[in-house]
Amino acid sequence: MVNQIREYAVIFRKAIQSMPMSEFPKSLYFDRFPRGCCGDTSKLFSKFLSSKGIKAYYVWGIRDDEYSHAWLEHDDIIIDLTADQFEEVHEEVIVTKYRDWHSQFEIQNKVALDFEEFNEYNAKRLGAIYKNILNKINEECMKN
Repeated sequence: MVNQIREYAVIFRKAIQSMPMSEFPKSLYFDRFPRGCCGDTSKLFSKFLSSKGIKAYYVWGIRDDEYSHAWLEHDDIIIDLTADQFEEVHEEVIVTKYRDWHSQFEIQNKVALDFEEFNEYNAKRLGAIYKNILNKINEECMKN
């Protein structure tokens, strides 16, 4: 399962990184990806995993009373597409059972979610981005 999730995560992140800013409506912070994008990226990837039959929980934590971070968990697997926004992390995608780095965050919330159930503004915003990511992934698949 770890390898399958990692493969999905790499594909998903590459799609995000290859998209122009015009494909991130009302989400200007994606121009500095991965910085400040952990919440939305985790929500979007959770939807993608769900479409593959993998239920992931959205986890949000704080370290040093100052830095927040969000990632996903499936069973005992940590799934993080944006940890490299922190200068001590050099992996673009983390899919692991080891909690060493993530354990420094005090968990504030761990919840199953679907962005389509958010308020209308965020449901539409994330829905449009999700559609654009899927289009990019499909476009890349057609090339191969």
